Amino acid sequence: MEQQRSCSICIAGAGPGGALLGLLLAKAGIDVLVLEKAKDFNRDFRGESLSPDARKLLEVSGLKDYIDQHGFLESRRMDLYENGEVLLRMDIGSADVEGRSVIEFPQPVLLAAIVEAAKQYPNFEIRMGVSGKELIQENGKVVGMVVGNSDESYEVRSKLVVAADGRYSKLRKLANLEADIKPVARDVLWFTMPRPGNWQAETRIKLVGDQQLILLPTYPDRLRAGINIPAGTYKQFRSGGIERLYAIVDELEPDLKQVLREGVKGWNDVALLDIFTAEVPQWSIDGLVLLGDAAHTITPIMGQGIKHALFDARLISDVIIDSLRKQPEQVILRSQLLAWETQRQKDVAFTLGFQRRQERLFLLSGNGKTMFRRMFYRTLNKLGFAKRRLLQKIYFGGIKWI
Repeated sequence: MEQQRSCSICIAGAGPGGALLGLLLAKAGIDVLVLEKAKDFNRDFRGESLSPDARKLLEVSGLKDYIDQHGFLESRRMDLYENGEVLLRMDIGSADVEGRSVIEFPQPVLLAAIVEAAKQYPNFEIRMGVSGKELIQENGKVVGMVVGNSDESYEVRSKLVVAADGRYSKLRKLANLEADIKPVARDVLWFTMPRPGNWQAETRIKLVGDQQLILLPTYPDRLRAGINIPAGTYKQFRSGGIERLYAIVDELEPDLKQVLREGVKGWNDVALLDIFTAEVPQWSIDGLVLLGDAAHTITPIMGQGIKHALFDARLISDVIIDSLRKQPEQVILRSQLLAWETQRQKDVAFTLGFQRRQERLFLLSGNGKTMFRRMFYRTLNKLGFAKRRLLQKIYFGGIKWI
């Protein structure tokens, strides 16, 4: 049994951020070990929307051929409806920026592509089915982890541990980095169905009172869909039978009756996602840094989670490369990471603020409150300049960092 090994950087978690960071560091000649708790990249629910700036980042990181060869679906528009009326139309194609579309690309394929690209470099290693168990600290600094699974356990010594282990981050807790977790008043039931042949490649959000349905076209020929239920009521909701889910979707989007029943035969075809946001005031300590959902858990609104994880990785890779170039034998300190952390917190704060405002609007009920919501979205829809500014901030804001 292996007792101890060492590497410059140890990354816990091979989601979009952790995998991309591994690739960028390996390209720079840094020896990096990536640990992934799961044995493969297939999950019940994974975001698949890549904003234009996230796509550009992946392309300049050497992944354009992988993406093009696999194929993807382009989406240029998001329509928000209430009671069948289009209140807001967000046309990404109207933004005066190159690459004016969101692409829908399966996340398991994306992660496999990033890892395969990284494996071209002899200083990259990934171990599946392995996770961090304990932090190793000496003189107040993290100098590695005890890692393993039910069959083995060993030490990994490193100059920096990157906790990219997701929204329920174990390493964040082990490092005593407190998260301000704010539950959202809804859970989401996610499912897929065949995409009707006449369905436009657009995102649709359908509202009736405080009930919501989101519909996302996905590659190659499916619709991802989600309905909201009050937080913590899944067991009660499920007791009403799958017909209860059918009834909600039928009311919000009657044209999907047939394909819904083809795609969702029972509860095994439905995934529950509990929605919350988490802000972590401090993302790092000496020898350890949080990345992606471990540092900032955001909601699925407008597909921003993958983007922020990827840009976390892109920007911190420069910091790590520079730190190791100057002091190759030294643990990377929080003071060296602080400028990166401050900038990324500003970028994430905008997204969190935007999403929380939408959550409040989506959950309004009653005639007076929903009338206010309709007025708000109708007014925004008429303000072309404001819509373009918002689109550029959400979908193209990372371009300046590429």
